[in-house]
Amino acid sequence: MKDFEPVEEWKEPYLEQVLDRAGRQEQNWIEYKSSGVVNDGERFRKKLAKALSAFGNRTEGGFLILGVKGGTAGKPAAIDGGLPMAFKPQGTKEWLGQIIPRLTDKHSSDCKVGQIKPQGEKSKIKEECAVFVVEIPPNPDMPVRSVVDKEYYYRKDAHSEPLDTQQVLDIIHRRTTPRISIKRIECNLNRGYPVNQDEHPVSLRVILTNSSNRVAIHSALEVFLPHWLFHGQRLGVDGWDTVGMHRLEEQYSVSTARLDIEVFPRQPVQLPALNLIAKIKLTDTASRTTPLVPMDLVLCPEIGFVIYADDAPPSAWKLRVDRSPTVARILARILESYDTVLPAQDEVRRFSERARILRVEDAIREHLGIRVEPIDLTALCLDGVS
Repeated sequence: MKDFEPVEEWKEPYLEQVLDRAGRQEQNWIEYKSSGVVNDGERFRKKLAKALSAFGNRTEGGFLILGVKGGTAGKPAAIDGGLPMAFKPQGTKEWLGQIIPRLTDKHSSDCKVGQIKPQGEKSKIKEECAVFVVEIPPNPDMPVRSVVDKEYYYRKDAHSEPLDTQQVLDIIHRRTTPRISIKRIECNLNRGYPVNQDEHPVSLRVILTNSSNRVAIHSALEVFLPHWLFHGQRLGVDGWDTVGMHRLEEQYSVSTARLDIEVFPRQPVQLPALNLIAKIKLTDTASRTTPLVPMDLVLCPEIGFVIYADDAPPSAWKLRVDRSPTVARILARILESYDTVLPAQDEVRRFSERARILRVEDAIREHLGIRVEPIDLTALCLDGVS
């Protein structure tokens, strides 16, 4: 939800702030369940499915917090110690992530689960326990129905109520915006281009899909590329417009692909390959000692994606490209030649304080003012040769 931190980053103090913001009561955007609710398996599945349906049918979604008691009948909401993090063998967070998509007829795969662990001696969360926050975004294919009791729900004030037939029809005919998302990313070594020893051609392919029930007439994808990794010549970028982001201190360039076709619901669209040269520039050319980028960004490089579709708000994503074995091998090979000149960490820290180094999510936030989500690594094609 807008105006909230990503649930994966919530800590106990921030949770207390959210509870205060809600007046320590349930609201139309937040619901609490005490830790004991998970002990009754079928009852818990019904309550969870009910919340997924109600918030999924709300235009702004909402939060379900597990491990907080009260919040109704005038009783202030408070952390109750939390759920065991190992309630299930695979871990409670992983278990929730597995069952949530299966509890509604329109799969709630975009829900995110945050795990808040105890923090400090005065923590209200017990050892080996956690409070779990489920962020439920509005479902683009609403109305959403619980598969447990076959009911459609909506949020009425601080409660989840069943929808009647006319309300369901109203939601079905409600105008929605298209929702273009990333279905798959392929990052391959491209051996089709002759390059120097310290240059590595990489082919980036992106496959998009329309996950809404509305046709997208005009859509586009922007790719934010860090200059220190892809600062070399770009090869074969037919179908892409490439510009430098001077307003971002030339730390990122943006390549844009505009789709000239309509994207129908559930239709996958493969964009033209973006062929790049990976050639790391870690230090100042003259001195070869002044660091241009912190080492944590060197070892864990990220690229950003921004998707536009008609009048829908833009959505933004980031991907750690070192998770691809192709990129990981390239990074290791390039870094070998820098072993003797890499700056010390304290020097990097001093430089970072002087210079303004932008992470890709900061660059996108400054450019567009929108939140950036991490891409599920299952969408990444791990290896290959073009």
